[in-house]
Order: sequence, then C-alpha cells, then structure tokens
Amino acid sequence: MFFANILAGIGSLLANVSSTACLGVIWDEPECPKSLIK
Repeated sequence: MFFANILAGIGSLLANVSSTACLGVIWDEPECPKSLIK
C-alpha cells in the first residue's frame, strides 16, 4: 500500500506539472498560452 501511495503521488505530481508546463511544448506544438509556461 505504501508504494501504491507513492506512485499515486508521483502520478498526480507529473499530471500537475504536465498541465502547467503544457504538453504542447514537449510535442513542439505551441498551442498553449505562453503564460502557462514557466
């Protein structure tokens, strides 16, 4: 259960980072507002 909680935490963290940085940048598709990119 402990490792499951860690994986869940990492998963949610990555999801937050992805949505904040915008995956469009990673795929070279600048479809996201520049304000979302830190």
